[in-house]
Amino acid sequence: ITDTGKCWVHVANTWQDAVDYLGGAPIVSQLGLVVKEKRDASGKVAGVKKRLILDARRSQANNLAMAAQRIVLPRPTDAVDDVLVLLDHAEQGGTDEDVEQLVADYVDAYWLMPLAKAERRFQVAKYKGKYLFFLRTGQGTKASSLTWGHLSALISRLVQGGFSATDLRMQVYTDDPHVTVRGNAKTRDLLIATVIMCWILLGLSVAFHKARRGKAIEWIGTHMLVVNGGVHLEVKKQLWTEVRDTVAMMPEHNVVAVKDLRKLTGQANFIASLII
Repeated sequence: ITDTGKCWVHVANTWQDAVDYLGGAPIVSQLGLVVKEKRDASGKVAGVKKRLILDARRSQANNLAMAAQRIVLPRPTDAVDDVLVLLDHAEQGGTDEDVEQLVADYVDAYWLMPLAKAERRFQVAKYKGKYLFFLRTGQGTKASSLTWGHLSALISRLVQGGFSATDLRMQVYTDDPHVTVRGNAKTRDLLIATVIMCWILLGLSVAFHKARRGKAIEWIGTHMLVVNGGVHLEVKKQLWTEVRDTVAMMPEHNVVAVKDLRKLTGQANFIASLII
C-alpha cells in the first residue's frame, strides 16, 4: 500500500509530521490481515487469500462513524432471473441466438474510493515506525462497504444504461459482477467486449486471469449452468463440504467459538436461500 505510484497512503516519518499534516492528533489503528482459505472440489485447502484491513474497531475509531444506510446485495437467484428473461427473448429472436454469462472481478476495488481530508485523521496506521494516512477508504472501517457500494451501484447503473435490458443484464455483488448477454456469437462477443471496455474507461481494473464466460460459470458461492429453457443452479461443492465437515466436527468439542458458529449460520442461511 506504500507504493507511491498508487497514491493510496500518505507517509509521515514522525508523530510531529503526522500532527502537522492533519493539523491535529490522529487516531491510530492497527493493521490487520484477514486470511481466507481457498478449497478445491474435494474440500481440501488449496491456497489462501490475504486481505489487508485497518482495525478501526479496536482503536474505537468506528465509534465515531455512522453508517446511515444499508447495502442490499443481489442474490444468485437475481442472476437466474436475468438468464431466464434473456432466454425468453432469445427464443423469440431466431435460431442463431443464444445466451451466455460473464464473471470478471474488479481489482483493488475498495482502493478506488477517495477519502475526504477531514476523515483522514480517523484512518491512520503505524507501520515500521512511520504513520500511514489512508487517502482511500480503508477496509475494516465502519462505512467502507457503504461508500464503495454507492460507487459500485453508480458504475453498474451507468454501464447497464448503455445497453438494452433485452440484450444485456447485470448484477454486481460488491466488486464481483455477473453479466448475461443475448444474441448470435458475434453480437455476444461485441456486448462482452463493450461492457469490459466501459469498466476500464470508468477507471476499474479487471481481473482477466479470473474472468470466465460461457454457459457454465461460478458466482458468489454457486455454480450456474444455462440449459435448454432454464438454469441449473447449485451450491459449490467446496461450500457443501466445508459445512458438512464443520457440522460433523462441532459435537466433538464442549465449546464452540462464537466466530465459528456465526460463520456456519451464515453459510447455512445462504444455502437455504437457494432452496426455499
